[in-house]
Amino acid sequence: MKKKGLIISTVVMVVVLIASLTTATYAWFTASQKTEIGTFSLSVTSDNAVDIGIKENYTIDTSGSVSPSAFKTGDVAFTKFTSESGKGAGSPSNPGKWTGADGLSSTLNHNINWGSQSKAVGVSSATNVTNEDTSAVNDTNTGYWTNWTQNNQNGGYNVTNKNTVIAANKGTGESGLSLIKLAEANVGASEGTAGDYVHFILGVSPTRELARNNFVIMVSPTTSSTIGILASVHVAYRVTKYGAKTAGAWQEVDIYGSNNGNTSVNSNALTVSEDVASAYKTAYNADSVPTGSMACVISDLDKQKNHISQVEVVIYLAGDDPDCNDQGKTSAGDIKMFFDTANATSDAPSNPKIDETGKLTLTGVEGSTIEYQINNGEWKKFTNGSWSGTTFTVAKVDDAFKGANVKVRQLQSGKDASAGVDVANSYQA
Repeated sequence: MKKKGLIISTVVMVVVLIASLTTATYAWFTASQKTEIGTFSLSVTSDNAVDIGIKENYTIDTSGSVSPSAFKTGDVAFTKFTSESGKGAGSPSNPGKWTGADGLSSTLNHNINWGSQSKAVGVSSATNVTNEDTSAVNDTNTGYWTNWTQNNQNGGYNVTNKNTVIAANKGTGESGLSLIKLAEANVGASEGTAGDYVHFILGVSPTRELARNNFVIMVSPTTSSTIGILASVHVAYRVTKYGAKTAGAWQEVDIYGSNNGNTSVNSNALTVSEDVASAYKTAYNADSVPTGSMACVISDLDKQKNHISQVEVVIYLAGDDPDCNDQGKTSAGDIKMFFDTANATSDAPSNPKIDETGKLTLTGVEGSTIEYQINNGEWKKFTNGSWSGTTFTVAKVDDAFKGANVKVRQLQSGKDASAGVDVANSYQA
């Protein structure tokens, strides 16, 4: 898919949140209410600028040259770790593993069921959180995903360290939170339940040289006049680029920022950048961006062909966000993920000239293709030229060049053509 030189590889994730209106309960949902979240898919278009895959294990490769074999692609499946598997249940740093075809490709079907959300996710600063704990976690000691720093589990739900990712409800009329449990990610639809949040490590590898490679997570309201519960959608992410010997730093993004759940979907404050808008319209063949959309842009991924960026992403309803309350549960929305990419452009040739004998010379990149244009006509390839180092020579151009306005441009492998450059033409009729 190509439009105005922009190549978009499309990744789509759709999340629908639907629930009934009840009494507000600070930053958590009442146990009797649910927020329904629909299925979502993940894919890249056939004319893809990047190939993708999900990392088999939840470890960041810091060797500097992560291999495609570390990722699973195609039709993949997530298996959560449990206390019975000896891995500890619900570990936020290592919740499970992925199976599927080895490598990276243009198609990734993750089979995650993120639906029937009855609990928000937060981070407890309690030193010991157990299942059904009503005292260790409360409204004042919970934080966001990036507050979590380590995990030392001893099986089951027992956690003996500070900063533990948990999911919780507040029962009606209760001062504390109830139904505390370690939050679980990516629970599959075949299990009949849903995960509390989405968590994956995406491998992103350009299929050609790129000038821009950004990963966009965009939220778009689909119902209600206000953004409601969508205001509590958070993205935590970290990027480890090819060649890095340490993992990237975690970043936390509140998609709607300072806008609250009562913000009108028509508010002028709800906008995306021109680049994101252009990427969205090209990716979805749309005339405009849905009203009320806002985006998290994970920018500057690797742009060199076959280099792999590791992008660890967590998407969740943040319990600590003041907009995560029952009042906003009548809203609904889509969360779409797509790539905003642009091909790299070839270097323009320099010092092009045609002398009085018809000899053309220019300086460029050895082995590249040189094209010409006569009097603003069709671009054509020189078939009778040769390279000697960085000098390209045509011994004698044909008579059509005599007295004409001539431009030349360069095409390097894997890059778009350069801009046309005027030729100093002394070849006269």
